[in-house]
Amino acid sequence: MRKDGFTLIEVLAVITLIAALSLVAIPLIINQVNKSQDNISDSTLEIINLGASTFIDENQTDYPKIMGKVYCIKIKTLLEYEYLKEPIESDKGKKTIDINVDIARVKFISDYESEISIVKTCTAN
Repeated sequence: MRKDGFTLIEVLAVITLIAALSLVAIPLIINQVNKSQDNISDSTLEIINLGASTFIDENQTDYPKIMGKVYCIKIKTLLEYEYLKEPIESDKGKKTIDINVDIARVKFISDYESEISIVKTCTAN
């Protein structure tokens, strides 16, 4: 006997399998999209890092270290001294940096390499 199509049970099984996969995949995709919009883009962080590193280099005697080679500079200070220009926002999303609250935490690993993070309060760790 020859079959020309799928049975109802086969169609229902495929639909159920697709629904189960979408229940797992869709929340993961939405979470990843939201996470990328909340984070500050790498290019924005690099611009802030260059401004903060230049500020630290030019004001080493005036600007205190937090601990070791960790410096914390208010974004507002970098804007006031014109090491950065407004508005500062992420390329990935609509999140802007709060210039009155946020702090650039710069940790120098070597003379040519540093790590930067945007924090609300600055600690050595």
